[in-house]
Amino acid sequence: MSNYLISGAAGFIAFRVAELLLE
Repeated sequence: MSNYLISGAAGFIAFRVAELLLE
């Protein structure tokens, strides 16, 4: 369960960072 939460958080953060870089 913890592994899933960490993976989801990492994916969300990576998505936001990419969005900021592409802005």
